[in-house]
Amino acid sequence: MFNIEIFDNTLITPAWVADGQIPRPINEIEFPTISNSQIISLYNGDQAMYIPSVKTRKGQLSYDISPFGMDASMRAKIQGYIDNNTGIKITLHTGEKIEGFIMNLVKKYASTGANQVYFSRISIQLFDVDGSGGIGD
Repeated sequence: MFNIEIFDNTLITPAWVADGQIPRPINEIEFPTISNSQIISLYNGDQAMYIPSVKTRKGQLSYDISPFGMDASMRAKIQGYIDNNTGIKITLHTGEKIEGFIMNLVKKYASTGANQVYFSRISIQLFDVDGSGGIGD
């Protein structure tokens, strides 16, 4: 399990507040960095590269959770984060902290003969929730 904190901006001084744990992934976690540069077509058919002053942005990271780590109360907790646009900070097993917003929670079924098991997938949009600059570097 990963420790999770939520950003409480209802306090006089907004702060991160511990909110229990969230299941660890059963697969790898990728930290995407996306270029903001764009290739544009010119009127004469040539192409040019537009390179803005902010060169990159963080993308969404997604990971799968085992059916054993995701019960109804955990799904409800994560759904609450989504419904309320709650900023989250997760401390990984390495001690690294990532922050952002959970954008979706997907329930995936896998048929294994007579039994059906489900896995959940969480997607987190990396975002500097509290303005400190730390979003998973």
